Amino acid sequence: MSLDRLRYELKLMGGKVTLTPIVSMLSFGLLSLLLVYLRNNSVLPRFLMGGLEMILPLAAGIITVMLTSYDQAIEIQLTVPRLYHLTVLRRLLLLLGWCILVELFTSLIIAMANLSLLHLDLGSWPLVFSFLLAQLGWIAPLAWFVCAGFCLGALLRNWVAGTTVLSAIWLLEILFKDYLKATDWLHSIFFFATTLTPIQLVTSNTFGAWLTARWQMCAIAAALLFIGWLLTHNTEAVLKSSSEA
Repeated sequence: MSLDRLRYELKLMGGKVTLTPIVSMLSFGLLSLLLVYLRNNSVLPRFLMGGLEMILPLAAGIITVMLTSYDQAIEIQLTVPRLYHLTVLRRLLLLLGWCILVELFTSLIIAMANLSLLHLDLGSWPLVFSFLLAQLGWIAPLAWFVCAGFCLGALLRNWVAGTTVLSAIWLLEILFKDYLKATDWLHSIFFFATTLTPIQLVTSNTFGAWLTARWQMCAIAAALLFIGWLLTHNTEAVLKSSSEA
């Protein structure tokens, strides 16, 4: 895949893809300055983590639903030699990669300001490695929401219905946070564990369970990605949704 092709896809996707992650993080940065001005520093780390772990994943998922469920040039897309399901997958990976870069840069700034909410106490492990592993706290929910949005967009072919389902999942996570925390087998779908639970120190004794839950979340995201990719092969459903739009 050439660099020109990547730039072309980013141009087609528009500002909603490239600007939304940046604007979201800048908004949280400005609001954090307001918290500092109001001398409410105690909630600042949790507030910043909420932006990384809760807000941007939902926004990225909604964008993915819109990218997957509707394309103004879908009839042309289905006639060109380059297969449409590969084009959609490429756009999805571009969105996910861009969001990861923005969040990683933001997380680095937060760590340098000593405002990180999640800390990994891994003994003799290098600090750089511990920092990178800690990013799974927000990478896992980001990947899940993007892949779930891809699957919902390909299945429902309606961005309103898809974003409603994603928003409902987001809200249920908040309402049932205590139940999700208390139930071990649900930790793999407890997306906002870092922001919504009070203890944010992962020691060498609890690191295995924490890492397992993060990898399980990523595995579920990969399964949703594969299902969505299969659904985009259904040319009849894609054309039907385009004609109803």
